[in-house]
Amino acid sequence: MKFKNNFKILSPATVTNIGCGSGIFGLALNNPQDEITVRTTNKPGIHIASIYNNKNKIPLNTKENSAGNAATEVLNFLINEYGLSNSSGLEFNITKRIPLGKGLGSAVACACAGAVATNTAFGTKLSKHELIPLIKKALSEIKPNIKANSLIPSLMGGLNLIREQTAPDFHRIPIPRALHIVINYQHQRKDNNKTKTNTKYTTVNTPPDMQHIANAGALIHGLYTSDFDLISRSLKETFGEEHWEKHYPGFKKTKEVILKSNALSCNITGKGPAIFALCKSSIDAENIGDALIKSQSTIPGKTKLIISTINQEGTTLA
Repeated sequence: MKFKNNFKILSPATVTNIGCGSGIFGLALNNPQDEITVRTTNKPGIHIASIYNNKNKIPLNTKENSAGNAATEVLNFLINEYGLSNSSGLEFNITKRIPLGKGLGSAVACACAGAVATNTAFGTKLSKHELIPLIKKALSEIKPNIKANSLIPSLMGGLNLIREQTAPDFHRIPIPRALHIVINYQHQRKDNNKTKTNTKYTTVNTPPDMQHIANAGALIHGLYTSDFDLISRSLKETFGEEHWEKHYPGFKKTKEVILKSNALSCNITGKGPAIFALCKSSIDAENIGDALIKSQSTIPGKTKLIISTINQEGTTLA
């Protein structure tokens, strides 16, 4: 059997806390995306040769790397279920473009890339749906409590409603083509584990109220009908605002500035600390980006601004 060799896989960043729905939505971005270059090798198994732009010192060890672990899970499945040779092996060269620890699904994107890369190299035996439990299993060994609302959009693309976290029960929601996402986060000057706090990993456990449920339903209707006013009215947290303000002082003030700049919404990505705004056009995105930078000007250290459209393909062959 002829296998694919010397190709690239791209996997997108995600936004999973879009402003309502208590984490049931996940959205894929065209910018940034992680990249894996894949080559077959005579050495059995998955081997990570290099990680470019590895500022966080992600390990090359396959078992400690989300891409390597997910790729190994898929490879073992293909060996056991499809009779792939035990001597089959791949070499990965990873380019990291999704920042780690900012709430953009960096580890998940790499895991999706590793799984799709392995499946593609050995004949695309599995559908993306069939890859989901293998990726979840691999990620759980490295990052416990990984949510499907990050995995699904990174793998499948688009905006997805995750009906159930424990099973691949999700549904693509159509979105207006003009929608843009603006993201801003602060670069870390030092990676010192002793000085880090765990505040950004705190989750909101308050059950959603009726207004929150109504907002999620209205958001879906607004997206189907391209009703930007309804989308904006629906993208509101009814219990998370105090949480974000507690752990990210100044968030409320920033949100006020961004909404006055014609943003549809403003929130914290995933578990943070990046802030994002949903915009209804590229022109609005540029203006809102400027406003977002100005609103963060009093925070010491350099910040990074990202403007992106919505990724519709998910993890795919470049």
